[in-house]
Amino acid sequence: MHNGFKIPAAAILAAAAGLTTYSAMAQEAGGITASATTGIGIISDDDGTRARGDLAFSLGSVTRTQGFELGISTGLEYPDADDEFELADPELRFSYRRTGKNAEFEAFASFLRQEIGTLVLDETPDSIELRNDTGYRNDTRLGARLTFGKEAPFGGDFGLGVRRVNYTDLTDDSLNDYVSRDSDLTLRFTVDPRLDLRLTARVEDTESEGTGTDRTTTTFGTGADLRISESLRASLDLNYVEIEESADGGPTSTDRGPTFALAILRDLPNGEARFDLSSILTDDGTRVEVRAGRSHELRLGEFDWSAGLSRGGDGDVDGLLQVGYGRESRNGSLEAGYQRSVNTSIFGEETLVDQVSVGYSYALSDVTNFQTGLAYRNYDYFTEGSESVRKLELDMSLTRQLTSDIDMVASFSHERSRTGDEDAESENTIYLGVQRALSWRP
Repeated sequence: MHNGFKIPAAAILAAAAGLTTYSAMAQEAGGITASATTGIGIISDDDGTRARGDLAFSLGSVTRTQGFELGISTGLEYPDADDEFELADPELRFSYRRTGKNAEFEAFASFLRQEIGTLVLDETPDSIELRNDTGYRNDTRLGARLTFGKEAPFGGDFGLGVRRVNYTDLTDDSLNDYVSRDSDLTLRFTVDPRLDLRLTARVEDTESEGTGTDRTTTTFGTGADLRISESLRASLDLNYVEIEESADGGPTSTDRGPTFALAILRDLPNGEARFDLSSILTDDGTRVEVRAGRSHELRLGEFDWSAGLSRGGDGDVDGLLQVGYGRESRNGSLEAGYQRSVNTSIFGEETLVDQVSVGYSYALSDVTNFQTGLAYRNYDYFTEGSESVRKLELDMSLTRQLTSDIDMVASFSHERSRTGDEDAESENTIYLGVQRALSWRP
């Protein structure tokens, strides 16, 4: 089985640019706008050479009081290992928003199917999932949020969410499907223009099938936002957390205790300075983190950094570091960053993550554009028996405009992964095809 190959970044950016333009028109005049990207080409990797088709479609409307967006994207490859058609990374997303003078309602739904082990930007995957190279993860999410009292002294918001993850085409039963449900409520009280108080409550319940882990986290808290001066503000949250957990149908263990989060921010002429002190409750006790940082708006781009320490419940201390730089010019853009952080998964598994990312885009001419990106992750799992995982992804693409809406795309990607002391595994993928982007108002 081969890895699902994504639509080249240049085509995605072209489609997004078209949708953004027409969405702006819809915001002024109302009505529905649509955009689509289609493509056909040849893809070649370690599993052989095959035909590849791509389709991405967006439909949306934005007015002063409401908006919605529907998006569908997928790839179709032939032949797969069984000489059949295969869907590659199908994705469906829908969002709706309605705004009133003093309230707002939002709802969303999404579905994404990916090969397990794919790098995910906003979460740390299960250590077993990263080590597997066969199978798919189907991720379905539903959610809604109601915000009230936006302009009143008393207000708040209430949210509900459901997420279901199930695995298919696995070679073993090492991964378990699970469903996660969460609900949260925040009540806000404006004491005076400089001080807001709040009460918070949240329940997150995760149920796993088979021999997986069931986990329920309940949080009650209070907090305050204080505007000390025009350039200085602070935020403080005090919470009480209770975690109930059982594995493989065994007895339930309970951990409970207080947590806190303090943030102090100061606006500066060319950026912002920030200090954070926080704690969270984990399976190993209470983890405390302290961090200080600064953002700079420079003539040659934007630069930000932060540094700190993280102390786990077992007493071990790890350094924290984040550095980022971004620059845009008339002919291109550059983004680069490094981050070292301690992440906690939905099941409480702690991981020290080092990640490096670089993205570069440059217009070689009026009709030719070059893009490249690199992502490296090192996952060092704290759970006993879990081996570290290192993953590297490199991609390059060259796009040449043939007509006003047709592009020729050539791309290359390299993936390399290594688990513990095992030998590294790598795969190269080459794509050559033609893509067309359209935008219209139905």
